[in-house]
Amino acid sequence: MITLHIGERYPVYAVFLYAKNERENLSPGQQKALMRLVTDIKARTRAGQ
Repeated sequence: MITLHIGERYPVYAVFLYAKNERENLSPGQQKALMRLVTDIKARTRAGQ
């Protein structure tokens, strides 16, 4: 499980779930997609402040 915690006023987001017996690391494409998602979530939370 990969989580994103922005701060105490916001929920903890579970951004990627996978079984460790299925994969050890994210692929480069998955890493890139995850970074886009995190960037978007952070931008939305900042805009809402």
